[in-house]
Amino acid sequence: MSHLNQLRPSYIFLILGLIMVPWLGHSIRLVIWTKFLDVPLKFKECFRIAVTTDLGSSITPTLIGGGPIKLGMLMKKKISAGKAGTLTLLGGFEDFIMYLAAFLTACFFLKDTIISVFVNLYRTIVENATTVLTILAVFFLIRWLMRRFFSASLWSLIPQKLRTIIYKISIALRRGYQEMKEAFSLIFKRGKLRFLLSFSILLVQWTAKFSILIVILTALKLPFNTPQMYLQQWLVYLSMIFIPTPGATGGAEASFYFIFNGEVDKKFLPLIVSVWRFFTYYMILFSAVVMVQLFSIYDLHFRNKPVNPS
Repeated sequence: MSHLNQLRPSYIFLILGLIMVPWLGHSIRLVIWTKFLDVPLKFKECFRIAVTTDLGSSITPTLIGGGPIKLGMLMKKKISAGKAGTLTLLGGFEDFIMYLAAFLTACFFLKDTIISVFVNLYRTIVENATTVLTILAVFFLIRWLMRRFFSASLWSLIPQKLRTIIYKISIALRRGYQEMKEAFSLIFKRGKLRFLLSFSILLVQWTAKFSILIVILTALKLPFNTPQMYLQQWLVYLSMIFIPTPGATGGAEASFYFIFNGEVDKKFLPLIVSVWRFFTYYMILFSAVVMVQLFSIYDLHFRNKPVNPS
């Protein structure tokens, strides 16, 4: 723990700057796409959406992310459900391409690391076979009970008024889906260069996020292979998608430990895991909470500001 003294204020401020880059990049990408879809938002509005979306993704499982919050905030800005859905799915599609490209690159350059991860995972499952089998048994039992007793009669138990509401929602969803298809068709025809620009900004966002570990290792004066550090972090974030806890809590640390075991001095690995997770999750979470509170204070100030009679 004495090595934490090497994280001087200059390194801390550099990390805080790197934390800001994904928010700024997300905001710029939103400005680009809202303008393209003829529903332009100001940068400050996009920045608010980016920060709040990040906050949402920190307190939900990684697979869910902050998409529902982003969708709701866009619709609150009077953007139609179809275009709001397009903007939300477009971000997810860009992330998917990034994850896929990184995974294929990692499979080529980090074959031994990927094999060791699966070997460690297999050993963990075998060592905890009773717990794993119990969880699977409970899951399949609940699924069987739901199918046996609820699925057939569930619709008949719903009151007529509620059925009407569900029917109206389904019509609205179909309209939104049709609008999304039209928006994606427009992007495919006229938005290729914008997509390339947006994707390049996304690449900068992820590079900044992954550079936090580079700064930590540099501050602690530990040797590392820079390209390998970036690629292995891709594997960590890819594995986090399948961890069902909020923000992949617990699983992210275990995944990092498995993947970086052997790449970082073993006696420093628990410290690196803790510091890395603090700055790439908890610090972002705390910063997002503070920013959201500042947004609320800003709104309250302007709402209570007296209007000039003139």
